[in-house]
Amino acid sequence: MCIRDRPTGTVTFYDGATSLGTGTLNGSGVATIATSSLIGGPHSITAAYGGDSNFSSSTSTVLTQTVSSLTASATALLSSVNPAGSGQPVTFTATVSSNGSLRTTPTGSVTFYDGTTALGMGTLNGSGVATFTTSSLSSASHTITAAYGGDTNYSASTSGPVIEVVTGGTPPQVGYVAFWGLNNSGITVSWSTDVAANTQLAYGTTTSLGQLSPLQTALTASHGVVLTGLLSGTKYYFVAQSTGANGATGYSTQYSFTTTGTAVTGPPAISNVAVSGVTNTLSLIHI
Repeated sequence: MCIRDRPTGTVTFYDGATSLGTGTLNGSGVATIATSSLIGGPHSITAAYGGDSNFSSSTSTVLTQTVSSLTASATALLSSVNPAGSGQPVTFTATVSSNGSLRTTPTGSVTFYDGTTALGMGTLNGSGVATFTTSSLSSASHTITAAYGGDTNYSASTSGPVIEVVTGGTPPQVGYVAFWGLNNSGITVSWSTDVAANTQLAYGTTTSLGQLSPLQTALTASHGVVLTGLLSGTKYYFVAQSTGANGATGYSTQYSFTTTGTAVTGPPAISNVAVSGVTNTLSLIHI
């Protein structure tokens, strides 16, 4: 007797002698299950078919499935500026964290890619953060990813892509940066460009800057910005930046200065308070 039908029924999957679950055969004679219960280490997996009215039962050969004992990691990626002008420095920040029950901070390094091309590498700090800065991306769209290499506790992982857009052609060349008129609350900064461009200064009390002077939209080769309202006795960092008619932005290197005077670290102290001339309707307080 020749049976041409497909087997029907169910298949039970085992890890050694432990049942993992049962799957029903489809029209192609295939049964599947999914499990996340396997612990780290090797597992001897078999599939046992229970048979039907036409077919006898059977059991597969052993499949050795090895499960990594490492905790899964997750990598997230951010860009400091997007879109960016041609030649503008862009900092990519990768944050690696646990994607399992282990709560220690991942260690090791992260490689940053533009498509399949490695841009560079960053080392994770104590918070699981690695950064990489580049100003060499061409005027185009770039698919940036961050790949964590893993360590003794965590498996490798790759971030989702960030589409970094770089606009414009050749950026203005920024040079001859000078500053003067420094006092306890302000300074004047000047620079020049090789082509006509607008005028703006990025500045702040850390190297991350974070503040911008009002944009001067007139296109010129000579530039000047007067900063006011600064904190006294405080170190500031700045970068001169100018965008040309083609939309590309040129940047100076980062400079710093410290305003004159004493830094204010808190509210003024009030002392020597005295009360005089007390009556039932009036008192004078002297500070």
